[in-house]
Amino acid sequence: MASLRLYECSNPNCDFAIRTEPEGHYALMSGHYLQFRCAGCKKIITLPTEEIGKRRYNMCCDKCGESLSLWNPVEGKCPICNSPLDCNPNIIIMAD
Repeated sequence: MASLRLYECSNPNCDFAIRTEPEGHYALMSGHYLQFRCAGCKKIITLPTEEIGKRRYNMCCDKCGESLSLWNPVEGKCPICNSPLDCNPNIIIMAD
């Protein structure tokens, strides 16, 4: 089961927002997913564990080729501008 929450960047000039599990990984009926941050384009990329295995753990962004690192909102930093993330307490989705 996953408890997806809405995280938004506290910087008014940044429009980053993501609905995700606090730990940056979750399991649904369709499989287990992990989230990564691209060092180049600074996008959050969600990959199923099967895809990680197919890549042979060569974690590079498909868009820009830069390296990917594990990411989660618990760290509390926006992946784009490094400002604090705010968790919207009113938005929680429980999924199974």
